[in-house]
Amino acid sequence: MAFTTNHTLLQKLREGDEQAWFQFRDFYAPLITIRGRDYCLTDEEIPSLIQVVLLACHQENVLVNYARERGRFRSYLRTVIGRCAKMLLKA
Repeated sequence: MAFTTNHTLLQKLREGDEQAWFQFRDFYAPLITIRGRDYCLTDEEIPSLIQVVLLACHQENVLVNYARERGRFRSYLRTVIGRCAKMLLKA
């Protein structure tokens, strides 16, 4: 599955559209799952990873800090996913 960035969706999130968070979750949950498995997280830990990543995106203004000219959003998100996965592994 290709994870082509939907810049319209990112803009809706920046504007505070709550329904866009559900779309964001549905679109990026498979990527978060794939990356979680790369860190050897279990099937029981993957939903926690998805929740932690979404929370990090919301609380840490990931969407506001992302600059398209600095690279792909999915690469930026993979960094966030990796940090969250490592945090879950330490817990």
